Amino acid sequence: MDTTIFEFFINLKILDIGGSDGKFLSLFDKKYKKFIAEIDHSSFNKNKDIKYDYFDGTKLPYKNNFFDLVLLRGVIEHII
Repeated sequence: MDTTIFEFFINLKILDIGGSDGKFLSLFDKKYKKFIAEIDHSSFNKNKDIKYDYFDGTKLPYKNNFFDLVLLRGVIEHII
């Protein structure tokens, strides 16, 4: 059986924009690389398995196409 597709998921990089304390992102397997871009510094480093980065709300601090999956939950109502 071809396992190429499964190898992709081993190194999955996930970004949660506005992910706060990381509770939702922590539901993903520990083998994934997890990042949170957040404007609220008080939530930083709540979870040691997640890399927290400051985000000013206009420009993400990452290169284009860096992530395999980007989550945005409960954020839109704060920008409108």
